[in-house]
Amino acid sequence: MNQCPQCKTVWQDWRKFCENDGCRLVNQVEQGDKPVAVLFDGPHSDRSHDGDEVPAWTVGLVDDNGEDVGEITWFRSYESAERFARKTATERKLEYACEAMNA
Repeated sequence: MNQCPQCKTVWQDWRKFCENDGCRLVNQVEQGDKPVAVLFDGPHSDRSHDGDEVPAWTVGLVDDNGEDVGEITWFRSYESAERFARKTATERKLEYACEAMNA
């Protein structure tokens, strides 16, 4: 059993993000170089708790080489991920890089 640290939803199998469609779960990566951009990427393929294939998008901080240097946040909504990426880029005064497509 796994429990989401943000919304406390419990699910059976380990997933990259919470089974609750409205939640986003942050995965940490090692801190590296200084971030220069906010990367909005996806869709990535994942499975719902029912076993159905579902799209997911990520927003993360990247360095000059495009390597992750901070948090990676997973979303099940293209629109939510896009808003978050643009807001993060504006607030941190970083470049906004979009490699995402709507599913």
